[in-house]
Amino acid sequence: MPERMRTFPAVERWRRATEHRRPRAMACLFADFLDEFLLDGPARRATFDALARLVWDMYAEDDLDSAWEFRLRLKERLTRDGAAPVVWEAAALALRGRRLRRGGEGGTGGRRMGA
Repeated sequence: MPERMRTFPAVERWRRATEHRRPRAMACLFADFLDEFLLDGPARRATFDALARLVWDMYAEDDLDSAWEFRLRLKERLTRDGAAPVVWEAAALALRGRRLRRGGEGGTGGRRMGA
């Protein structure tokens, strides 16, 4: 069966994984593999986040509670391990990209708020 699974498109493999793996276990699996994404550089973190959003959507199609459990457990695990949480919303993703292009995560363009 594992050889046959490799013939399925990646999206289908993830869909099957969400059908057979509980959200808590999937969140732990994701957190365990974050370092693999980061080995190729920070740009790959965006790929990790996109994959997490895809899996969240797949859980949400069947059961919104499972989707939220995946999201919560992944956040808990990533922050416990000292990693930034997943960027879930597209608006936050765009803001993060602008901050990185400016050379920082502060988002105030080097100015203090209210200055």
